[in-house]
Amino acid sequence: MAQTWTELLDDLKTLGAVPTSQNLMTEARMLSLANAMMRTKIVPLMSEIREGYYSYDIDTAMNATGIYNISRRAAGGKILDAKLINGDDVGDLTRYWEEDVENMDTAPGATEGFYVKRNQIILLPKAPGGWTYLRQVIMLRPLEIVAQDSAAQVTAIDTVTGVVTCETVPSTWTTSNTFDIVQAESHFDTIAIDLTISAVTTGSAGTLTFTPSALPSRLSVGDWIGLAGQSPVVQCEMEVQPYLALLCAHVCLRSLGAMEKAKELKEDAKEMREEVLSILTPRVENEGKKLVNRTGILRRGVS
Repeated sequence: MAQTWTELLDDLKTLGAVPTSQNLMTEARMLSLANAMMRTKIVPLMSEIREGYYSYDIDTAMNATGIYNISRRAAGGKILDAKLINGDDVGDLTRYWEEDVENMDTAPGATEGFYVKRNQIILLPKAPGGWTYLRQVIMLRPLEIVAQDSAAQVTAIDTVTGVVTCETVPSTWTTSNTFDIVQAESHFDTIAIDLTISAVTTGSAGTLTFTPSALPSRLSVGDWIGLAGQSPVVQCEMEVQPYLALLCAHVCLRSLGAMEKAKELKEDAKEMREEVLSILTPRVENEGKKLVNRTGILRRGVS
């Protein structure tokens, strides 16, 4: 079962019986294909399910203009929700449309809200009082899959100093880079994005020094650190990964001219998609028990 690019590549070659003695579909091209399939097949599938997969909160300090850029990390450039935050307090916002707006200092309706224009969120009123942050709830775009030697696997964590030791830190990494952290175990969550470092030691048993408070509480030994937007971990559920491998194998065989086998895999992929959907939805099987009045007249015995 795939987890990193190495395992996904092995599944891809096995499922598709992709010949190794060919020069068209190199491993680099297969990696590019896997990322394309993630963007065009897996992300739309998870979006269709609408069960909170890839959901991520982006908090931005309030400003006087009321205009905020939609996060560049948002899949499809869209937001799932927008909220106002002040400590533990959360304020809901109503979605309005630009044509409803008559004054930027007043919401068209009875509640504070926003509208979307191009790639920005515009608050109404533009500076609602008593709030500290605007929270964008986005569908975080899965990270680009890269080979393991382009990332660093955590071997030790010092939460006091912020120093994270890794098995090997790529030689090209510097303090000018920003980083994402991904869980090595299911469900392969992105647990931090766009982190900066104050120091780096590359090579075997290399280290990265983060601001201690920026380290996610869920960070564990074995997790992966990559350049922002990159991960060696395939970011979809274990049950979805064979489907991804099958999609990739189908395109590989079609590119190699093995049309009959490619046709078979296409049919297999259609069937597997339905099986995947049946596993992933609904995400909560029991959505609450109905209260039953056991002393009601209809439940009493007849005397």
